[in-house]
Amino acid sequence: MKDLIVQLFSILFPILLYQMFWEKEIHTLQESRKKLVIGVTCAISIILCMTFPVTLLDGHRYDLRDVPLLIGILYGGIEVGLLLTGLMIFYRYVLGGDGLYLTILTHAIVLPFVFYGIHRFEQYSRNKRMRIAAILCFLLSITIMIASLVYFHLKTGLEITKDQVFFFLGFILFNTLGISIVVFLIEKSRENASITFELQESEKMRVVSHLAAAIAHEVRNPLTVIRGFIQLLAKDEIDADKKQTYAEMMLNELDRAQTIITDYLTFARPESEIGELELVDVKSHILKAVNVLFPYALAQGVAIETTVQEALYVKAEKTKITQIMVNLLKNAIESMPKGGIMQVRADVLDNHVIIDVIDQGIGMTQEQVDRLGSPFFTTKEKGTGLGIMVCYRIVEALEGTIQVKSEIGKGTHFQVAIPRDSNKEKENARDVMGMI
Repeated sequence: MKDLIVQLFSILFPILLYQMFWEKEIHTLQESRKKLVIGVTCAISIILCMTFPVTLLDGHRYDLRDVPLLIGILYGGIEVGLLLTGLMIFYRYVLGGDGLYLTILTHAIVLPFVFYGIHRFEQYSRNKRMRIAAILCFLLSITIMIASLVYFHLKTGLEITKDQVFFFLGFILFNTLGISIVVFLIEKSRENASITFELQESEKMRVVSHLAAAIAHEVRNPLTVIRGFIQLLAKDEIDADKKQTYAEMMLNELDRAQTIITDYLTFARPESEIGELELVDVKSHILKAVNVLFPYALAQGVAIETTVQEALYVKAEKTKITQIMVNLLKNAIESMPKGGIMQVRADVLDNHVIIDVIDQGIGMTQEQVDRLGSPFFTTKEKGTGLGIMVCYRIVEALEGTIQVKSEIGKGTHFQVAIPRDSNKEKENARDVMGMI
């Protein structure tokens, strides 16, 4: 019974490897790589089957080596099939015994028919492929049974017993059943992988369509403003001061359009949008973002409390740290339509710079929190979710994390953790020691 379980594991081995390592990547592999994967896994399966055979009836042995052999031929093609056949014969020679020539004879009879018909195998439906694999294995098993019985009779001169017949009937049954199970699992895995791939491609197209619509919507607004100012400038009665004002407004709108496009590029390609990393003092950028948004917070009735420690250095691009803080602070302010207090804290914990932004806003449900950072998810009526998406992408590119806790009616707590630059701390320590 133990040997039979080992045989079943041996023929299921390629399926396990496929599902563990290649199921998600199979659609992107080149044809030669696919054949290599099939050939290697089936070769290992053949060796395992032949190494641990089932022994019955006073020394009679059998194994399920023909199952992975046929799988390799049907799904890998003629080249893979020839290599596997050569490997099987060579390993049979290494193992020794009287069965080498019998193995060569039986497979030489059946395999040419298998090689002849495999070019159409992939064109058939799943059920038909299962039937074809079972029939081929059944024919190969019968050929081996007849050849083995004839060989036994010619070698010993003894009559064939019922036990021997039952033994080989069991051999045929296990081979046919084994390949049916394996082919079913392979086809099921391929079907699941195909469905997953199609869903991923569909999701990509959905995101692209949303992205295009969002870009068009966001960029159209500043372009509309610029068009209006150009129409005003075309009038003769506009004085020089107003023309200068309109020109500045148009430049501001163009800068806004450029910022929008940059944000979308940051979302789409965060790694490439992160420029040259340099030593950044997080405290100065937090205070800069607070100062920029202070008038906006004041107009919304929001008071800002800051508690930021010294010597908070990270490796990053300066503008990206400011961008993170502006987006988080602006979201916190907008979440408090009735005003309140926003706390901004920064400290060091476990060699990370920890930035906390805590508001007393409307809060979010756990489902909304889980969707933060997803493409185009927002809790605002007129928002696109771009700001938070950009924050998540930048922090991920810096190998940091964002954690969010929120409760409806009480507020939200954003915590950003970015790896700290310890070299700067060591330099500061050396400077202090030098002064002592």
